[in-house]
Amino acid sequence: MHTTRTLILLVLLLGLAACSEAALPTPIPTAAPPVPASPTADESEALPATRDLSTATPQPQPTSQEPTRPATRTPTPVIAPILSIGSPAPGARLPLGGEVEVSGFTYSVPGMILQLGLTSHTGWAIATATGELETGSWRGTLQIPANVYGSAELTAALLDAGGGLLTTDTIPVFIELAEPRPESYLTLIRPQPDLIAAAGHALYFDGNLRSDTGGRMHVAVLMNDCQEEVTDYSFMLNGSTFWQVYVILPENVEGPACAVVTKDEPGSEGWMAAQVPLTIYPRDDERGQSIAFAHPSAGQRFTGGQTINVNGVAYNAPNGEVHINVTTEDGRVLADTTVEADRNGFWLLELSLPPDADGLTQVQVQASLGDPLSPSATAQLIFNLAPAQ
Repeated sequence: MHTTRTLILLVLLLGLAACSEAALPTPIPTAAPPVPASPTADESEALPATRDLSTATPQPQPTSQEPTRPATRTPTPVIAPILSIGSPAPGARLPLGGEVEVSGFTYSVPGMILQLGLTSHTGWAIATATGELETGSWRGTLQIPANVYGSAELTAALLDAGGGLLTTDTIPVFIELAEPRPESYLTLIRPQPDLIAAAGHALYFDGNLRSDTGGRMHVAVLMNDCQEEVTDYSFMLNGSTFWQVYVILPENVEGPACAVVTKDEPGSEGWMAAQVPLTIYPRDDERGQSIAFAHPSAGQRFTGGQTINVNGVAYNAPNGEVHINVTTEDGRVLADTTVEADRNGFWLLELSLPPDADGLTQVQVQASLGDPLSPSATAQLIFNLAPAQ
């Protein structure tokens, strides 16, 4: 049995071997590559001409390029002219009939012109001058005439070569009496600059005139940019003197105004003027509450034992009342009382001065409106008291 299995296995193995040899593919003989035949004469004529590359000159080929953009020009920055007044400072006091040095800062270019001007609050041209431009700065000198006193504006202007205005700077100033005093002058003590007044009330004008000949004096209140008179008064003076008058403000005026006094006619040789700004409020308007003295004048001297009038104008006084306190510099109370103001604002206190003043003594007068502990308006002045003779 074992022998039979062995024979069958041998037969099977021989059969598989015979089948494997019969299934293998027959190898394909390797063929040599074909050799092209030389063209015949007829075929050569049919071929296109061949270009000889050995002698041909290379031709440049066009290339695509980006379009050239024009160069961008960077604009030169333009700096606007700059001008400012550095000296004097705003609110400076300038000497009547004197000289003032003016200077400041600037950005300018050659050919520009610096012009200086001094103008009154009423718009009168007082003085002009041409300044000098330097690198980053400027300077100039103004000669101030002796014929216009009071509030003014100082202006510096930068002009182009043709005189066209480029830029300006303006500051407020005040032209005052100073030493050495000019030979002739006109000053305005009252009203004080920027006084608050009320329609229908009195307005005191006083000051000093120094003049050999005197002349016709004219006081006025101007409105509408200080160009229109709303009330005025004229009087004559024969020579140098202290002077005082008053006018009554109309009931129907309100707003910014100018208080002006002039001597003689504008344009005449002896013409002089003084002026200050003020503001007028309607009657009974709380904004128009203020108080002003008419007498005595600050620094005035009296003798012990005299009786003097202390008086002034109260504008829109609450309940028409004015509280007055008079005290010496050593604390002695000479008066502490309330007086009545009339419809035009006038008020008056008769004050008896003590005869036993100890040397020259300063006396302070304080007037107030409303509650004395919390007044709505106050005014003060100081006069001198000398011992009785």
